[in-house]
Amino acid sequence: FRVREIARQIKGHSSYAEADGELLKIIGDSGVGGQTVPKPSIQTFAASSGYEFSVVVSQRGQSDSWQVWASQAGAQNWAVIATATGKSADVTWPPKGEEPAPEMLHVRVQLRRSNQDYGEVSDISQVTVNP
Repeated sequence: FRVREIARQIKGHSSYAEADGELLKIIGDSGVGGQTVPKPSIQTFAASSGYEFSVVVSQRGQSDSWQVWASQAGAQNWAVIATATGKSADVTWPPKGEEPAPEMLHVRVQLRRSNQDYGEVSDISQVTVNP
């Protein structure tokens, strides 16, 4: 568990490249059990109000759910803000400021299978949510 958590932090860093993962032996060409390790592709769409946005996840492999991780742009305090199944989900970001103001977020997705992390963490998508 600890190794997977450290690998997730490394892979989630904004300057992470797949070559880094290969050097550190946290990813490989053959994946897990000889299967290709899926890496989801995500798109985010901001709602016009309510600090809401939608996430569309493609390339989910054999996952049965996925977690939405988010952080304010420029910060590295990632938090799970939603768990979903299927292709898309609507997510609400809890505002951090006292005055309502738009917030720029970095969003990524971790696939899950049988309540375990599955595959690679997605690339980061940027979205601005509105009050």
